[in-house]
Amino acid sequence: MDNFYYVLCFRLSGSSSTTKYFAYGRVEINYNGTWGTVCDRLWDDDEATVVCKMLGYQYGIAIKNAKYGKGTGPVILDRAYCRSFHKSLDECSSLSYATNCSHNQDAGVACNIRLAGKASVSTSLAYGRVEVYYNGSWGTVCDNNWSSNEGSVVCKMFGYSGGVAITESLFGAGNGPVWLGNVKCLSSAKDLSQCNHVGWGNVTTMFSQRYYYPSWYCSHYNDDAGVICYDNVNESQVTCGEGWTGSSCLIDINECQKAPCSHNGTCINSPGSFKCMCSTGWTGPLCEIDINECETNSCSHNSSCINTLGSYTCLCISGWNGSSCNIDVDECAQDVCANGGKCTNTLGSYHCECRPGFVDSRCTILSDLESYLNKTERLSPTNMAGWILFGILLLILFTVIAVIAKHFKRKKAGLTLSYTRLQDQFHESSQDQLISNRNSTTSQNDSGSMTTVVCKDLKVHNTNDNRGHTVPPNDDVMDEAERQMLVRLKDIETRKAELMAIVSKQRRKNELKKRLEKAEEDLAMLEKESMSLQGCIS
Repeated sequence: MDNFYYVLCFRLSGSSSTTKYFAYGRVEINYNGTWGTVCDRLWDDDEATVVCKMLGYQYGIAIKNAKYGKGTGPVILDRAYCRSFHKSLDECSSLSYATNCSHNQDAGVACNIRLAGKASVSTSLAYGRVEVYYNGSWGTVCDNNWSSNEGSVVCKMFGYSGGVAITESLFGAGNGPVWLGNVKCLSSAKDLSQCNHVGWGNVTTMFSQRYYYPSWYCSHYNDDAGVICYDNVNESQVTCGEGWTGSSCLIDINECQKAPCSHNGTCINSPGSFKCMCSTGWTGPLCEIDINECETNSCSHNSSCINTLGSYTCLCISGWNGSSCNIDVDECAQDVCANGGKCTNTLGSYHCECRPGFVDSRCTILSDLESYLNKTERLSPTNMAGWILFGILLLILFTVIAVIAKHFKRKKAGLTLSYTRLQDQFHESSQDQLISNRNSTTSQNDSGSMTTVVCKDLKVHNTNDNRGHTVPPNDDVMDEAERQMLVRLKDIETRKAELMAIVSKQRRKNELKKRLEKAEEDLAMLEKESMSLQGCIS
């Protein structure tokens, strides 16, 4: 709505206080000579800051629900909409005369003080880190000597009936300067400016000089003061904020007893709340969310990343190793360069400096034999003599092998031919002797004496008759001699077959030469015997 009147006068009323550094109370406006209140609908810190600026302060926070007491008279202002740069409520839009707001909704302000950090403000309970506004900057209060008296004074400034002091930065560490320290309040004090303290002025310099102020030297890490504020109401009327219990909502609920943190997360209890310190690979308020490590390129050197529950796996490319593929593999330790190549390890790879005549990444291909032998490693006279001697030895070796092979080949062929010829001669001799024996006659010598032809195993006698004439053996004697000769020839053939078998079986063995020589001797003896027999028959 349009502004239809001007705010001529306003004040802080109820349980209020206005000093040099702080102010708080119920906001009241005088309109047409009548004091009235402001409805807290749409009332927030922007509107509170405008009011505090009109009072000469720099910053303000909105206090709702008639925390500084219920006013009287009409509710003059409703749905005020201001911006922090406005200097007066006159400059704010949507000012209207309230018709349906009660004094239970009377708005208030607290100038130059606030609850920050892990803070919460409700009708019956408020808590947080105490911060004060000074010289254009918010700063904290050191918890040296911070006790229930100091906590109660701060809670009165926010409209609560009582409170307790909280130390050791339990609502989180602040930033900026530490404006106040070593605060000591009486129960009658209305705000912190009425308490004994060290601070204001150039406090940043003062607090940095620990030597001069050892008793109240503070840090944000564990020395920021806080409060828990409450109202004295019946337990049945109390609705505690989350994380608190008890008749005055002053008992912190230890949420960690229920082990709310998933996946082995560590639970840390804090006033009115808790925090989960998640194990590696998990995030979220309760450590219930798996972190996709692959989104942050956890695998180095273009390796493939596979996300897993609470972790990840890297598939490293060639040349890299380790859980994140950030460890270089020393390929040179594996003798990757062949043929005497020199290996140099590089990041993720290696390089082979090949000997002349060899190419490819591992020096495995012989590209130029002439270059290998002549151009790069020219042979010295000593090396040349060595190569010549080596060639001569190879030539001698090949010659010896060829001669031995030729000798055994001829030996085998000659032996086979001898056996074949001997067999043929035996058959021819046998036939000729049979024919000759049947037609031969015995000659007589001039002396007329009996001539005896003696064979080795066979005897045939010529006799003389009464008149001195030689008489040859009769047919029966000759038939018996022929029979004995044929039997002997059969024995010779059998022995020949046995000897041939021995030669065949033994020629691949180490004693081949001796056995062959023995067989040749036996064959020679048999040949002589055969010739002798043939002579007897003839």
